[in-house]
Parts: sequence; C-alpha cells; structure tokens
Amino acid sequence: MEKDEEYAAVPRRLSRFTWQLMFYWSIAILASFLWNYSLSLEQAEALARTNARTAVEKDILYRRWVAGLGGVYARVSEQLRPNPYLELLGIADAQITTDRGVELALVNPAYMTRQVHELGRDSSPLKGHLTSLRPIRPENGPDPWEALALQRFAHGEREFGEVVMMERQPFYRYMQALEVTKACLRCHEHQGYQLGDVRGGLSVTFPLADIEEITTATLNKISSAHLAIWLLGIGFIGWGRRQLVRQERDLLGANDTLRAEVARRINAETLLTRERDDQQALAERLKSAQSQLVQSEKLAVIGQLAAGIAHEINNPTGYVLSNLKSLSRYFAQLEQMLECYAHAEKGLPESVRDQVIALKQHLDLQFLRQDCDALISESQEGMGRIKKIVADLKDFSRSNPEQAQWQYEDLHSGLDSTLNLVANELKYKAEVVRDYTELPRVECDMGKLNQVFMNLLVNAGQAITEKGVITVSTRILAPGWVEVAVCDSGEGISRDRVERVFDPFYTTKPVGKGTGLGLSIAKSIIDAHHGVIDVESEPGCGTCFRIKLPVVHTGDGTD
Repeated sequence: MEKDEEYAAVPRRLSRFTWQLMFYWSIAILASFLWNYSLSLEQAEALARTNARTAVEKDILYRRWVAGLGGVYARVSEQLRPNPYLELLGIADAQITTDRGVELALVNPAYMTRQVHELGRDSSPLKGHLTSLRPIRPENGPDPWEALALQRFAHGEREFGEVVMMERQPFYRYMQALEVTKACLRCHEHQGYQLGDVRGGLSVTFPLADIEEITTATLNKISSAHLAIWLLGIGFIGWGRRQLVRQERDLLGANDTLRAEVARRINAETLLTRERDDQQALAERLKSAQSQLVQSEKLAVIGQLAAGIAHEINNPTGYVLSNLKSLSRYFAQLEQMLECYAHAEKGLPESVRDQVIALKQHLDLQFLRQDCDALISESQEGMGRIKKIVADLKDFSRSNPEQAQWQYEDLHSGLDSTLNLVANELKYKAEVVRDYTELPRVECDMGKLNQVFMNLLVNAGQAITEKGVITVSTRILAPGWVEVAVCDSGEGISRDRVERVFDPFYTTKPVGKGTGLGLSIAKSIIDAHHGVIDVESEPGCGTCFRIKLPVVHTGDGTD
C-alpha cells in the first residue's frame, strides 16, 4: 500500500512545476499575439493613410498644373457653368466668347477640384472636399472634423488623419494643408493671404471595409499560428512531464530493489549470530551506497534536463545574435544613407525642404538614430550573457554517472562555470575572491569535480550568516600535483566535529537543512581521482577545504 502511494505521489509532485511552466508559456504566447495584433492594426491605419495621401497629392498635382497655366477654359454647358465668384473677384476674363461664338468659362483650380469631386460623389467610395476657414464660396465651408484639422494646420501641422465612425461604419478621414503660392494670389490676395500661408485644406473620406477585411484575414492567420505554437509547446511540456514521471518511478523501483536487498541481508544477519557485527557494518555501507546512488541518479536526471534545455536555448540564441549583427550592419548602412540625404537636403526646393525639416522634427529623427544604436548594443550584450550562462550550464551537466570521462581539463574553467551557476546563491551573502595561479591542464572527470566545487561553494555560503568573504585559490604543489582551496569567513566548525565532516549522514546543519551526504560524496569523487581532500577550521574564524589532485591520473577511477 505504501509503495503504491509513493508511486502515485510522483505525478502530484511534478504537477505544480508543470502548471507553472504551462502558465509562463501561455503568458509568452499571449504577449506575442497581442504585440502582433497591435502591429497589424497600426499597419492597417498606415495603409489607409498612404492611400489617402496618394489621392490628395494627385489632386494637388492637378491643381498646380491648372494654377501654373492661370486656369483653363472649357465650353459652357449644363455640367459646367461660369464661376460667378470669379466675376465677384474682378477677374474680367472669367467668361469669354470665341470668334465662332462659342462661350467659354474660366476654370480655376478650386472650381476644377469641386467639379471632379462632385463627378465622383456617386461613382467612387472615395469622397473629396476642398475647404477653408475663410471660403470664398460658402458651400466650401468645413464640417466639424475639417474645422478641427484646419485649426491644427494653423498651429504648424501640415496633415491630419484618423479613423472615424460614420453611418455606423469605420471610415478614414484625411486632410492635407494647402499653402498659398504665387499663382493662388490671383484669387485670394484680397483675403489678406501671403505666400506660404495656409489658406485651407483638401480632404478625402473613404470606407475601411476592404482594409478591415484584409486585416481580419491577417489576424486570423496570426491567431491560428499562435494557437498552433501554443498547443505544440503544451504538448512538449506534457511529454517532458511524462518522461520525468517515468524516470522518477524507475528510480523508485531501483530504491525498492536496494531496500529489498538490504532487508534480505538483515534477515540473514539474524540467522548468523557470529557474523552479526560484520553484517551490520555491511548494511551501513549498503545504505550509504544506496543514498549516494540516489543522489547521483538525481544529479544525472537534472544534468540531462539542464543539457537539453541549454541545447534548445542555444539554437535560438545563435540566430538571434546573428540577426542582431546583421541588423547592426544594416543600421550602419542606413546611417550612411541618411547622412547622404542630409547633404542632399540643401539642394531641394524650399517648400519641399520645409516639409522634410518639419517631418524630421516631428519624428525626432536624431533621437531615433541614437536610440536604435543603443537598443541594438543592449540586445547584443543581453544575448551574450544568455549565451555565457547556457555554456556554463552545459559544462556543468557533462558528468556521466555510468562512465567516468577522463580528459585533460582546465580547472579554472570548471571553477568559473560553477561560480557562475551558484552566483545567485552567494551574491547576497558573500564576496567571492578568485586567487588563481597558472596551472597545467589536469587529467580528470570535470563534471564530477564540478559537483565537488559546487558542494563546497554552497556550504561556504550557508556557513556565512551575514556579509562575508569566500576565497577560491589555486596553486602548484610538488611537481605533478595541484591544489584547489575554498575558504570562507563563516562561523567555523569545532574540532570534535571536523574529524567527522566526511562521514555519511553526518551534518553540522540544523535538522531538515542537509542530508549529510554532500561532503561524503565529494570525498568519494576525490578518492576516485587519487587525490586528497582535507579541512581546516576554527570556531569564529571560518573554514577552509583543500583539494590536492595529481596532474596525471593513474588507475580506472573506481577506487
């Protein structure tokens, strides 16, 4: 019954971690979706503004052409009647008759624009309107929205557009300012306008149904893609959870097997009275081996999981770094092009140059250039830090409990990787001082030595109650031997306890704070390297662990 309950408790222990991982994954997908949703809406409005600007600028080009000619004459008909406002302005040739008796009416830019807008009122969804706060023709007066836009023009703006609701449907309204040119003074000089003044504006209004349809289709695709990615991530998390459950249950099965073996030996001990003392010692050794095996298996599972996560993070980190480098190079090329544009700006016509200067001021171009460069640099620095953490995680997880990996390694690299992993554990309690001496490469199992280093560093941090110092030093001993020392300024250990710190299940920590296996396992690892680990400590003066290792390993490492 207890065994069944222990097996059933495995999924429950992992459920909290699984749900947290699913929650953070869902938050990330939701944030990505909202960002893409906002971007799609911005692009839709930008498309509408571009269409509106194109339509208005086309009308302005036609007006400039007519204004440059001083107006054009057209045959008087039912559709084109003489403009009475030209006669009121004192323009004598507003209506003429040819030698053949054909009556012609002068069509000025404003009259032409109004005729074109009225022609397209029923045939085109795009509606145009020429207006002013001081119109010559009263019918050209602005509606409330146009009046607001004209007031903005009076304060320096040159265009205005936004989405409005009309007839319960979304429409886009856009207006561009019309400045007084020399050709305009013929009709508007009597109103007091001067060159460069804003005399009015040209507006367009059109429905957003087509653009909304395109935007809706895009948002549907984005939603489907994010849903698919979310489901894929949830499936991967679920698969990972099942793998962890299976591995932990296998581990429990191994524990049950070991427990059964211990029980069998204990039962044999009761039958062999003369060998009772020997059997008890053997049982203790088996218990210690069992606990060390459990600890090693757990570390192996964590190492495999850490290596897998590090590998998965390393791939996107690589192409993000590559993209950032390309982005930095492209931005530098854009900077060169902007500098070229700045030199060419002086040769532009005054009206165009004023528009360019106004746009640069409106966009705060100088700030954008500086901030983009800073953003790229900060992003590259952040991704570099992520890459360094992933590399340290992969180095630490190299240990294989099934087979020792004897290679010539740099002990300083292993120490630095382990310090990086435990930095968060130590930074609030201790200052870490590195006192390294140049060492030869040592033949060792670096993954297992990293476990020893981590155990000593964590113990040093826990021994410091307030702010203290942890010193990690290395040096060369006699030829062929090196030493690694981890010293702290913590509370220290009394002499009667120092002799037992490497005993299995012995701990100086309060109940529930440690298993008493860490230093025992560390000593086993150092013994397998044919090395020596010893400790020096005085109460109130701190503790120092010294590890002596041969440069060249001799033996199979299974001592």
